[in-house]
Amino acid sequence: MHDERDLLERYLVPIHARTAWIETGVICSLIVLIGALRDSSDPFFLQSDFPWLVMAPLFAGMRYGFLRGFGAGVALTIAIFIVLGLGLYELDHIPAIECVGMIIIGMICGEVSDRRMRRENFLVAAGEYRRRRLDEFTRAFHLLKISHDRLEHSLIGQARSLRGSIIHMREQLQKSDPGKQPIKELGNTILDLYSSFGWIQMASLLEVSPEGVVDLEPCSKLGDVKPLTENDRLLRETLQTRRMVSIFVDDISGEKKLEDSLLLASIPLVDTDDRIWGILAIEQMPFMAFNDDNLRFLAVLGGHIGDTVRNRVEHIEWAEESEQDFLQSLSRCLRDAKEFQVPGACVGVKLLNPETAESIQQMILNERRGLDRILVVEPNDALMILLPQTDQKGLIGYQERLKKLIAEKTEEEFADCSVLLFSSVFDGKDQLRPLMESFYKNLSIERKFEEPKKVQERFFNDDEPPPPQKIEKVEKVPEYI
Repeated sequence: MHDERDLLERYLVPIHARTAWIETGVICSLIVLIGALRDSSDPFFLQSDFPWLVMAPLFAGMRYGFLRGFGAGVALTIAIFIVLGLGLYELDHIPAIECVGMIIIGMICGEVSDRRMRRENFLVAAGEYRRRRLDEFTRAFHLLKISHDRLEHSLIGQARSLRGSIIHMREQLQKSDPGKQPIKELGNTILDLYSSFGWIQMASLLEVSPEGVVDLEPCSKLGDVKPLTENDRLLRETLQTRRMVSIFVDDISGEKKLEDSLLLASIPLVDTDDRIWGILAIEQMPFMAFNDDNLRFLAVLGGHIGDTVRNRVEHIEWAEESEQDFLQSLSRCLRDAKEFQVPGACVGVKLLNPETAESIQQMILNERRGLDRILVVEPNDALMILLPQTDQKGLIGYQERLKKLIAEKTEEEFADCSVLLFSSVFDGKDQLRPLMESFYKNLSIERKFEEPKKVQERFFNDDEPPPPQKIEKVEKVPEYI
């Protein structure tokens, strides 16, 4: 409101006041000059049939407003009485009525002009104010649009919460029956998960047999995907390396992509035993989502999907606290730390007081987070807590919280609680056997570590493992992330 008022006041102030007074004087002088040229004895048109002298205040009032119209009438009246007083002009009567009428005409015309100019100025000022507000709104709108686009691109390129995605994935796959062909039965669910969390636009899910043979007929499709061939370079490299393979961003628009592969990326659903259950063949995704972080996220999710599919096929429930299940989860964390630099940690707890051991153990089990895995080592009253996606800072926070809960449970200081803690953060170089033996040693657990059985030994029930995959050697391996 203050901006509008200031703008109105600026427009209502008379513009070029000196010029207006000069032009008013010129108009009055011209009228008198014309009258003198017409009749030198009657320059003020006082003896004329029509009082042309009123044209001066009329023009001045209509052009410049009330003040100039009134001023023109007064100036001419003064000039008439000066001329009459000096005897330069003779009249048989004093022209008082003519002078008053001339001043009134100038005042009326000036007032009408002022009202018109005030209204015009108000409309101009209001229009100017609205134009400025519209410009401000337009600039704010474009800034907001740019900010929204950047935020949208940032969200597209930003990996989702890996922890939340894995929990959601397990919940969805737990509701489905894998049947005898798990990838075909769970294909739609798996592809829906990837499309929801990975910004994938066009992709197909291919099943891989235990012998490593890819079924090129997609189990599930997203979008109008093109048929793939067995000579596709990315598929062949994925089968050989069991790792996610993608082209470089610079090659997206090049002919190399069209000649070598139809895919942007190929992501294996591989479990911790290197069994490939399926391959996600990505044909199209937003440019901003095609980056290292998002592709790494998809590859990590593929590994967890492979583990979940394996457990669903073998009817292993995640709620069970078996050593086999714990070691499989630990193997996955070690693999993620090595291949994708996903943080992880493990905490060992030794309960030295038999009286409080059971209550503390139950409290720790109740405090378990969604992805955490806990192994209860019997009869040593020891626990091993696996903390996926937990870095050094998160591990310190977890230990402090655990110490506080134990102290509150025993109503003693933690130093007096007869509880031994040992922890380790995965650095990508840890191996399963040395890590477990280190925990056994530091927690004084008297038992030997046994390697988990391979999925082939558990699932196929054969004395000998399945034959190795026979894959034709790739002459020129594409770059992969």
